[in-house]
Amino acid sequence: MPLVPSADDVLSRLRRLESRVEELSRTTLSNAVISDGGITVRNLGGIRALDSDENENFFIGGLDGTLSRPDGTPQPAFLVSDDRGAWRITLFDPAPDRDDYRQFVSISDFSGNTILGDDVVDGQGLARPYMAVPFSRSRVGDYPAVTSSAFEAVWEATVLKQQPKLSLWTVTGADAGTVGEFEIKINGQTVQQWQATGGYGRDARGPYSLPGLVYRDLVRIELRARRVSGTGTVRVSVGDALGRQS
Repeated sequence: MPLVPSADDVLSRLRRLESRVEELSRTTLSNAVISDGGITVRNLGGIRALDSDENENFFIGGLDGTLSRPDGTPQPAFLVSDDRGAWRITLFDPAPDRDDYRQFVSISDFSGNTILGDDVVDGQGLARPYMAVPFSRSRVGDYPAVTSSAFEAVWEATVLKQQPKLSLWTVTGADAGTVGEFEIKINGQTVQQWQATGGYGRDARGPYSLPGLVYRDLVRIELRARRVSGTGTVRVSVGDALGRQS
């Protein structure tokens, strides 16, 4: 005949189970292995890694408040911080309520400056860095001279597209009594034209979009000049060309 547990036995077992549940709730998970199924974190949930000083070194999950999506729902984010708790690698939109909501990847230096990032406005290539540091001639007499009435390519370059825009500096001008005209072409398309009458000036040009091109396409850039009127020479120099973000 089977033994029937008494009320005291049942109560004792319930108390032991309750004690075990409370103990488990106070413990920290360690050395866990998940073979199937994985972990699902929803909405504002997340996974954080804190160091011994309680600095957050890693976070993946949802952000709310001013970092919510434009529709008010949590923005999914991936953040990696250094030992100070300063973000160094991020994937999120820090201003989701301004312009178009688009997340971008960025890497920051120790001081918080973005040193590497993709260009989400254009959707292709780099936003940072701007790296080129070219030099150009300083003496006007050393600049190539043009006397033709037809446009001549005076400076040209062929580069791989890494960023969606291009800016540069030019020094252009003409002898006294002479009018010169200049243009910049990108892959055969004229993006700007201007004239100069006597004297020389240094000007910032651009940034110009690189339309119809995809990341790492070849880009051909030409600075062209011609003499519109007069009998003197037209001269031009170019330097400090930089790829730029959108």
